[in-house]
Amino acid sequence: PITQNYGTAVSAPVDPTKTGYTFAGWDKEVPSIMPAENMTITAKWTVEQHKVTFVLGNGEDDIVISQNYGTAITAPDNPTRTGYTFAGWDKVIPSIMPAEDITITAKWTPITYSISYDLADGSVSGNPDSYTIETNTFTLINPTRTGYTFAGWTGTGLDGATTDVEVEQGSTGNRSYKATWTPITYSISYNLAGGSVSGNPDSYTIETDTFILVNPTRTGYTFIGWTGTDLDEATMTVTISKGSIGDRSYTATWKVNQYTITFNTNGGSAIDPITQNYGTAV
Repeated sequence: PITQNYGTAVSAPVDPTKTGYTFAGWDKEVPSIMPAENMTITAKWTVEQHKVTFVLGNGEDDIVISQNYGTAITAPDNPTRTGYTFAGWDKVIPSIMPAEDITITAKWTPITYSISYDLADGSVSGNPDSYTIETNTFTLINPTRTGYTFAGWTGTGLDGATTDVEVEQGSTGNRSYKATWTPITYSISYNLAGGSVSGNPDSYTIETDTFILVNPTRTGYTFIGWTGTDLDEATMTVTISKGSIGDRSYTATWKVNQYTITFNTNGGSAIDPITQNYGTAV
C-alpha cells in the first residue's frame, strides 16, 4: 500500500509477478498524485500456457501436451518399441501443468532373445546363447563332428547361398538352429600282390555297417592274411566296424604252395618224386 498526503506525487509500483500467470495490468489507472480518497487497485492476470513434451525414442512423433498452468495432466499410454521393454520416464510426470515447459523422455531396456542349438552330436564353442537388438552383427561359428563334414545350419536368418547364419544388428526374436551333416567318404585301397578278389568295397563312411574284408585268392599260393589297419593279429583278418574313420590301405600276404610230381614208371626203374614250390623250374 502507498500512504501519502493528498496531492503528493505517487510512484507506481513495479509490476507484480505470479507463478503461472502473466501480469495483464491494473483494473484502474494508477494516479500520478494522491487522490482525496482511499482507493484499491487490483492486478489483472492472464494464465500462462505451458507444454509437456514426451520424447518417445521409438521413431514416432513426440507427444506434446499444451495446457493452462495448474490444470490436470493426463499422462499418455506407455509407448512401445520393437526390440525393447519400456522402462519408464526419466522424470516424474506432474499431475498438474507446471509453470514452465518441460521435456520427459522415455527410457528403454533391450529385450534379450535366446539362441538355442541342436548340434546333432557335433560340438562348437564361441556361439552365443542370447542377443539383443543392439548386438553387433555376428556370424555363427560352424560346429565339428568326427567322421562328418558340416553341411550347414537350418533356422532363421539363413543365407541360402552358403548355409551360413548371420545375425544382423537390429534383429529380433528367439532363434533356433540345427546343424546338418554329410558323412565323410574314406577310401580303401588294396595291394593284392598278384591275387584277386571281388566284393571288397573301395570306400566307406562312419555310418557304414560293420563288415569283414573278403580274402583274395592267388594261383599257387595260400593267403596268409592282410596287413593294415584294424588287423586281427590272431586271424590276420580285417573287420571295419561301424563308427570307424580314416582312409585305409591293405596288402595281401601270401605263402607259396609246394606241389609234388610223382612218376609211375609202369614196371620200369624207379624215379624219385619231385617236390618243389609252385612256379619254379622243373
